[in-house]
Amino acid sequence: MTKEKIIIWCDRLIDWLTVAVIFLTPIYFAYFAENYNVFELNKQLIVRGGVSLILGLWLIKICLGAKVFYRDKKLWWLTGGVLAVYVLLGEVFSIRPQLSWLGNYERQQGVYSLVYYWLWFVLLLITLRSPQQLKRLMRAVLAASALVSLYGIAQHFKLDPKQWIQESRSFSALGQPNFLGHYLVIIIPLTISGFWWFKGKSRYYWLNLLLILQSACLLFTLSRSAWLGLMAGAVAIGLLFLIINQKRRILATVVICLLLVLLGLNSLSRSNFNGGWSSSPYYQRFVSAFGASSPTNKIRLLYWSVVPEAFSQAPWWRSLIGFGQDAQINIFAGLYRGEWAFYEVINALPDRAHNIILDLWLEYGVIGFLVLSGFIGYLLFKAMQYLRQRRAARDGKYYIILCLVAAELANFFTLLFGFPLTTHYVYYYFIAAVLAWLLFNSSGHELKLDKLSSLFKWLMAAVIMCFVAFTLYVFTARAFIADYWLMKAKRAESQANCADTLDYANKMLDAWPLAPRLKEQYIFFSTNCLPLLTNQSDLTVAAKNMLAVLDDYPAGERPGNYNFLLLQAHAYSALGRHVDSAYYAAAAAAYQELLKLNPAITVIYQDYARMKMWAGDLVAVKNIVFQGLVAMPPTGLEFADLPHYGGIIRQRAYFFEILAMASVRQNDLVKARSYYLLANKTEPNNKLNYQRLADLAWRLGKKPEAMEWLARGRQLDPSDNAWDYNEALYYWQSGNQPAALAAIKRAVELNGTDEQATKLLKDILAGAKP
Repeated sequence: MTKEKIIIWCDRLIDWLTVAVIFLTPIYFAYFAENYNVFELNKQLIVRGGVSLILGLWLIKICLGAKVFYRDKKLWWLTGGVLAVYVLLGEVFSIRPQLSWLGNYERQQGVYSLVYYWLWFVLLLITLRSPQQLKRLMRAVLAASALVSLYGIAQHFKLDPKQWIQESRSFSALGQPNFLGHYLVIIIPLTISGFWWFKGKSRYYWLNLLLILQSACLLFTLSRSAWLGLMAGAVAIGLLFLIINQKRRILATVVICLLLVLLGLNSLSRSNFNGGWSSSPYYQRFVSAFGASSPTNKIRLLYWSVVPEAFSQAPWWRSLIGFGQDAQINIFAGLYRGEWAFYEVINALPDRAHNIILDLWLEYGVIGFLVLSGFIGYLLFKAMQYLRQRRAARDGKYYIILCLVAAELANFFTLLFGFPLTTHYVYYYFIAAVLAWLLFNSSGHELKLDKLSSLFKWLMAAVIMCFVAFTLYVFTARAFIADYWLMKAKRAESQANCADTLDYANKMLDAWPLAPRLKEQYIFFSTNCLPLLTNQSDLTVAAKNMLAVLDDYPAGERPGNYNFLLLQAHAYSALGRHVDSAYYAAAAAAYQELLKLNPAITVIYQDYARMKMWAGDLVAVKNIVFQGLVAMPPTGLEFADLPHYGGIIRQRAYFFEILAMASVRQNDLVKARSYYLLANKTEPNNKLNYQRLADLAWRLGKKPEAMEWLARGRQLDPSDNAWDYNEALYYWQSGNQPAALAAIKRAVELNGTDEQATKLLKDILAGAKP
């Protein structure tokens, strides 16, 4: 085969692989549950594998053709700046280097993934050659969106054969409704551009049908950020169109109308309409997006408000270079405030600011923000220049560029309330590359490499591909294998099979020991299994392995790492309870470090107090609980209507329950009763406390009160046979066998499979003594 034919075949394979990445990334996920990280890790397999193969084929072309084609020098400098920002600011200067390199495990958006997105953009710039090639890619974009939209619509109508936890909102193959909405916001302008990409009357039918499918799916996501992003993008491109075409009067009128519409929507968001169309979830979601009092909007504003504080607590240069990619979880752990619990689950820590501007500032500082925004800003500036210059012609290319700009603007506005994942990055850089091709196609340049020897070129290509293959194996293939064992461990854990859980967890770490998140999972599995291991040998081995993983956890990932510190505290607490009480001191030190990190996180006090109770230090238990009660968010009728108030109440009641359990251990039943009464007053719907109060009343000799508590508990849940069972047990213990027999018969009638109730019935019938 001649050199020219090899180059032609390389071009064809590059085209096919590019189409495959575009088409498969949004639709591929672990549908058959072949691994634990169902969505993003699988999409990363497609992107990293496809881009690596494209790179290899391109390097072969370079070695054979001895030239490199490139466009617009300024764009190349900005692209190089993006890579430098990713690697230097996102990784080298990160406060958590390993986390920044690998990214949050569930989302897979570390520096390693970002470098692949950058490489994807560069390869697209280099390998896009003709309008026909772009049309093939656009067909892949639209075909993938059709499948994604159909799947999302099927989910809405309960036609999805898989049973997902979240079924009320469509999420299709993207894993979460907001991510699906974000994808569709990018796709809809691209679909509109199809009216100028393709020819023939039939395009009007199938493109309009596709737009209907995409719009319906977007509606079914109930994603306010996506709806706002699409509308804001449409408004922005409309205003730009008026500006470019110098329609000043129309522009002024449109701006005034928009302001009036926004004021009206803000008023609607604060109004309470009942019944009819106003009770529709679509209306409620849409209108709530325009009011600051909406719980979601409120919590976002609270997250955003503390970002400047993060920099005020850090050295001045952190504002310039940021804290590193995906490191925000450490930042927000120290910034958590108790009032957040009114609008988000109590003690929940965000790992993003959910705003692209603030996220870039936190991750890459002012320098990174300027470089990354300058990259897309330059492309948009050149696009505006082109649109202004060609406003009289308005050919197909004009409207295609207008649609691509609209997609980028809609993407930006959506990111003001969210963050991108794999599919969004792939399409973001795809749009950027297509824009660059359309804008700079006539200004392409060739860099001749004929002065380099063939040996040197092939050697460099081999070195690059060996490095890429090695990293692909280490950070992707092995990660996928480890994720498979993680899935097996999770399934075994759900079946309370600790032997298999720990065996699979060991295989998980053997497959990929690099990820801090997997080490955390291993510690979590081991901590939960320690109470269930009855064999001393198994217990010793599990404790030894858990300690080894704790010691092996990277030192650079520990400072300020809330998740690890909490797992460490739990692990040492479990070791102290089940292996050696000497570990309690290490657990106490971890809890103290957690409280130093942020004393507003109330779960720390609860876990710390529980550990002290296991250790027998009951005085310390009460001191810690009282500190935790002081740290709790306020309660009262003025807060009762807030969405997460019930979680706050549950946490406060649990503090009283801990005090009650400590008093029982001190054999102070009267004090225990008073604390359980406080817990019951705080959270009257917790039926377990009715049983506890009944037990205490019985032990204190207050038999009528004990029966009253059982009766009140029965009113909460009449279907639970535990009330009749315990009533039978009380009567049996007091020697009243007829009453005990009547009660236990009721218990067995309610639940004939309850072996404990059936055994007690047999004992009473047999006249056995308690």
